[in-house]
Amino acid sequence: MPLRLHHLKGSGDKSGDATKIRLMVFDASEHADAENFVVANTPPSISNAVRGPFNTVKEAPGLFIVEFEYKPEPGSGDGGSSGEGGAGQQGNPDKTKPVPTEFSMSIGGHTERIYKSISTIHSLKRGGGQAPNFKNMIGVSTERIEGAEVYSKQCDYTITKHYSDITVGYLLTLMDATARTNDAPFLGCPRGSTLFFGADVNYSGTPPTPWTISGKFGYKKNENNADVFQDLNQATTVPIEGWMYTWFTYEKTTENIGGTVYQIEVPQFAYTERVYYEHDYSELKME
Repeated sequence: MPLRLHHLKGSGDKSGDATKIRLMVFDASEHADAENFVVANTPPSISNAVRGPFNTVKEAPGLFIVEFEYKPEPGSGDGGSSGEGGAGQQGNPDKTKPVPTEFSMSIGGHTERIYKSISTIHSLKRGGGQAPNFKNMIGVSTERIEGAEVYSKQCDYTITKHYSDITVGYLLTLMDATARTNDAPFLGCPRGSTLFFGADVNYSGTPPTPWTISGKFGYKKNENNADVFQDLNQATTVPIEGWMYTWFTYEKTTENIGGTVYQIEVPQFAYTERVYYEHDYSELKME
């Protein structure tokens, strides 16, 4: 006989922010059959609440009671923008935001090439005398500025979630959000500072939460007043989100430094580009 289910008394009652569901499943041969039938015949979420783990009891041969709750996930009410991180306003991280459970982070390990230092500590000439002043430029030759590879401020982290079931729609959401930045504050980090690298999806078959989703993210700090040219004489500051990309065109110029004429390239024009689309991270259910 085909399986059937019936809502018991109290099913749909609310307790705080949770909605309790109590179902009787007929003609199921085992716990897994009853639970799979419930999964197929109840929505995975209602409004901002998601279906929780099952509590299944066998009442008689072929008869099972399946209970669960729809509850909002932590952070599900934070999907909208709170005015922080609008265009041209990057905002600052919320340092009071709690860190999710099952969280791992790798800080650093990335490099970038820079062409100007923060400051020149020593400039020496062999045998004494004054060394040329290259205005904080690094690796200057008569033809080019070599620059240097330095560690950059970036961290990668993973958030792991466990679910009783997932839908194809949720997997499509993960795919759509991959390689997109946050369009609103996420885990206390302002708009544009977080990039979703993708997720690992695994099924263990172990009840009550056989599905494991490990979301992978990268964080780069937004700069509210980035000095683009790092010109010691005149600062040019603009707001730049962490995952934007700034590039330059160069012009050749000559400078007589210490009696030697150097032909070097210096930045002429700067362009800051948005290279990633944005996404509503509240759809990821990772907070």
